[in-house]
Parts: sequence; structure tokens; C-alpha cells
Amino acid sequence: MALALLCLAGTAGAATRPCSDLPSFDCTRITVPLDRTGTVAGHVSLRYATQRGVRLKKHVLLAFTGGPGSASVPFASSYVAGFGSILRTHSLVIPDVRGTGGSHPLYCPELQAIRGLDDVFPEDVAGCARRLGAARDSYATIDTADDLEALRRHLGVPKLALYGVSYGTWVAQQYARRYPTHVERLVLDSVVPPDRDPWGTASVRALPRVLHGLCARGACRGITTDPMADLTAIVRRIQSSGPGRGLVRTPRGVHQRLSLSQSDLLTILVSSDLNTPMQARIPAALAAGRQGDYAPLLRLERDASGPVSPLRQFSVGLFLTTSCLDTPLPYAYSDPFDVRAAKARAALAALPENAVAPFDRQTLDFASVPQICLHWPDGTFRAESAAPLPDVPTLILSGDADLRTPREGALALAREVPHPQVVTLAGSGHDVFDSDTTGCVARAVRRLFAGRAVGDPCRGKSVEPPLAPVPPRSLAAVRAVPGLPGARGRVLRAAVEAIADSQQTSDESYYAGFSGGGGGGLRSGHFESFSLGAATGLQLHHVAFVPGVAVTGTIGAAGSQLAGRLRVAAPRGLSGRLAFHGSRVSGTLGGRRVRTTLRVLERRPAARAAALRRARPLAGP
Repeated sequence: MALALLCLAGTAGAATRPCSDLPSFDCTRITVPLDRTGTVAGHVSLRYATQRGVRLKKHVLLAFTGGPGSASVPFASSYVAGFGSILRTHSLVIPDVRGTGGSHPLYCPELQAIRGLDDVFPEDVAGCARRLGAARDSYATIDTADDLEALRRHLGVPKLALYGVSYGTWVAQQYARRYPTHVERLVLDSVVPPDRDPWGTASVRALPRVLHGLCARGACRGITTDPMADLTAIVRRIQSSGPGRGLVRTPRGVHQRLSLSQSDLLTILVSSDLNTPMQARIPAALAAGRQGDYAPLLRLERDASGPVSPLRQFSVGLFLTTSCLDTPLPYAYSDPFDVRAAKARAALAALPENAVAPFDRQTLDFASVPQICLHWPDGTFRAESAAPLPDVPTLILSGDADLRTPREGALALAREVPHPQVVTLAGSGHDVFDSDTTGCVARAVRRLFAGRAVGDPCRGKSVEPPLAPVPPRSLAAVRAVPGLPGARGRVLRAAVEAIADSQQTSDESYYAGFSGGGGGGLRSGHFESFSLGAATGLQLHHVAFVPGVAVTGTIGAAGSQLAGRLRVAAPRGLSGRLAFHGSRVSGTLGGRRVRTTLRVLERRPAARAAALRRARPLAGP
């Protein structure tokens, strides 16, 4: 059935009912034209959410997520919590933009199961385009901007305050350029810059700054002296000898042999900016990879790819459709396919070396928009707005560890805003508003909505995570424990590191979007994680962080306290049992008593994991 017919659902008026999955919100539908050029007949029924029992105010705050392709309505409760007192003066309205969530998500079965490290073929993208038919030309950001204007008129308010994150900042920019007199204020978080690069060279250019930033103020002491040099060495080895290879453990503890290509490595690095526990592992994983130990990098591949997203949460079809319509390309869709390919090769070859190094050009071309859209059909396209941005209160939020929308892009947009106010949060990656645990970003937003100068409330603040250590490749490489010299102390440290590493793996998996609590040990074994009221539980099965030292048992963690008992299997007759009571560790190893504290062991895994979790509930096994 043609998409134009599918989009006829809905009524000319607005119908409001409780949101099926959000008990505190009402969901309303409005109908808008599918194609405002009149080329394709039909309509789209759009869903938006409002707080139940809250009367619509004169001032409206419209909030939407990134993508393109992400539904926004599922995040309604987090928006209420984040904006807090601002909602005393502004009504919160959250739309699922066309093609996402409850607004007729575009479904292309050949693409929906794609994950972050999967190949994307031009033929499959072209197949999606054929499936959508001529309606595909009506899913550019300019169409979404016009939908927001239709929503404003439906609400009957004179202006909109807009909050967008990531791609949502591009939607907000297009609306503001097209309807400047209807914009009250703008909050742009993790900015898509006005000058967009189809190969993503901005991420590569930002790598030296971001990696060295992770190591600032001595954070990488004992890990590495130069993470960018580590990365370059790994890339050079892959270029000369082929992909790195190694074994990882699945969440069931099964050995799995994986390989690491240049594109895999780049994807892991960029993905880490939205996954704090993964980001904390990057310097050590690069240092290990330079030494020939690829396991710490390879185990990041699962979480860098993430799970397959259900259509109601993320439409891969919309992501690729909007990307092919919005992105400046080195060819025209009116060009024959061979001409497009030739123009793309020439443009790629013309990129300066510092825009791609240390990677080769093929790495940047892998899954690039010029490559995946190579066979996109010609059609009728609407031009994006290039009008000036309005002179309204504008707050630009940027994380200095953001790789997918680096700080340089935020500064470039600021140069186009009449009176920009820019706030940068140290240690934050992508999505600054949600990653801030200091309160400084919320303070900046409140000041903007109160009509005050924002200033620099995040100066001196940081959300930098404590960095993970380089995983030892042998028991002899483990640091000694003060007061407990020799191999026995090293076994103790290796056992505690296995707990800390499991906690971090669980958090990383959660941030990546996996619902099950658990994962594989670095060197062996697996674990399940579960909730223990206010504490986190870990059921460990022969988990090893250091080769030869494996732990089994149940541990509960609450803040900086641990409770539970473990069996330790170790070489040299040093097996035994350990008991954890708050910050104290005691037991026997090799038939001799051992006793110390987590503070002496320095890593204090529970405290570190708690900081990374940001008080989120842990999924059960």
C-alpha cells in the first residue's frame, strides 16, 4: 500500500486521550498535509503530549529529541523533571515529529534491524526509498519545521520556546529561520552546525582535543602519556597488518572471536560520547590496544552498536530518509549513478589530510551519507531555509567531550546568532542537559527563561568520569597492595578489580540501551546484575579481570559500600574466600588471612560505579 494512503489516518480536528504508556500525560493528534508542494496527496497524523490536568498557558515550551528518527513523547517525564520550575510559566508540549513514534514512523524492514557497526548498503537504502514511494520527499527537516508551525497555530499561542538536542537543534534552527517572529527563545543542546560535513570530518578533527581532554589534570597518570599517539599506533597497525583480533565474552560467558577495523574503532570512539562508562574506558583500552591487547577495545563493540531499536522508539527509515534529503552532497540526484560515484570519489579525495588522519579516507566513507545515498531516487525536493536566525534569547549548550557534534560546531553556530549565550560543560559528551550532575546546566536554562544573563554557571564544574585502569595481562603485572606484599596482595587486588569491572560493564550496557542486567568478564566468566532495593546486586560466575584470577559469588553495592562473599580461584595455591563489609575486605588466600580496605585498594569500585550510574535503577537479570 502506498505511504500516501497510510497517512490518511487521523481527523481534521484534534483528538485528545491519555497517552497509553505515560499515565501523567495526554496525547493529542492533529492532521497536517503530507506534501505541502501538492505533488503527493495525503495527510500525516501527528502526535504530541501535554501534562495531564495542566491548563495550556500563553507561553509554550516545545521539546524534542535527536535522531533524525527518535520519538520524543517517550521522554516526556524526563523533560518535566529537567525543566522543573520553568513549567510554572510555560506549558510543556512534546511532539513526535513526522515519521517517528506515534506520528506514522517510516518502516523499512530492510533497514530497521541495522545496528551501529553494521554495514549499510546503498541498494538497501534505495530499496527503502522505493518502498516509501514519492512520499519520501516529504520527510526533510523543512517539512518538520512547517509541522511545528501548524502545531503552534493549533495551540493558539503567538510564539514557541524551543528546546532541541542533537538533530533536534537542526529542527529548531530551521523553524527559527523560517518563522522568526514566532520564536520566543531557543535552547540548543549538542548543536548540529550550520556548515554540515557529509563525511563527519568534524568528529575526526575533534579527536585530539577530546582525547587529551580526558587525560587533563593528570587523569591518565598510570594509564597513558598520550592517548592520541596510542590511537594513531593502533590505526597504523590495522592499516599495515589488517584488523585487530581477539576474544571477548558474551553475557553468557561464551568466548566470541571479534575483529577491529578502522571504522569499528572510529564508531566506538564516537559512541562513547553518549555512554559515560564507555568513555571512562577509552584511554586504557587504547593504551592496551597499542600494546597488542585488543580485548578491552573489542568488548566495547557490542555497546557501541547497541541493541536493535523498536520502530516505536526509533525509525531507521526516517533517519536515512531525512539524512539523504538534508545532507549537502557532492552530487545531484539528477546525476546518473556512475556520475554520482565519480563525484563522490573526487570530493573524498579532495579532503585535506588533517581532516581524516589518522584514519584513511575509506574509513570515513564507510556508511557516510554520500555512500549510503548513492542510489537515492531523484524527486521533488524543498530547499532548507538559509534565512538569518532571529534575535531572541538563545542558549547554546556544548560538552567538551562531545564527538558527534563537537564544540567547534557550537561555536560556529554562535557566530550566526545575534546575541548567543554559550555554556560548555567539562567532561560532558553528547546531550549536555541530561549528562549534567552538577546542576549548572539547569541553572543556565532557568536564567535564560527568567530573562537574566546566563553567564558561565558551569565554570569550574566537571562531570568527567574516573578513568578505568589498563587491564593487566598477567598476575605479575598487577600493582602490589600496601601492607600486603607479594602475589597474595595482587590476587586480592585482581579480585576487587573484577567486581569494579563488572559494575562498569553493567552500567555501560545500560547506557547503550540493553535492558538485561549482566555481561561478560574481560578475561573469563559472566555475571548478572539486579536490584537489591537501594543497592545493586552482582551475581558473578568465574569472572576474571586479570588472567587466572576468577571470582564467583554475590556482591551488593550501595554507594561506596560493598557487602557479600566471593570464592577466588587463583594460581600458585592462592585460591580462597573473601568477605566484604562496607569498606572492609577480609578473608583467606592460600590459607593465610588477608585484611585491608577499599580505600587502600584505591579504585573503590562501588563509589566509582555509583558516580557513573547517576542514581539510575539497575535492570534485573
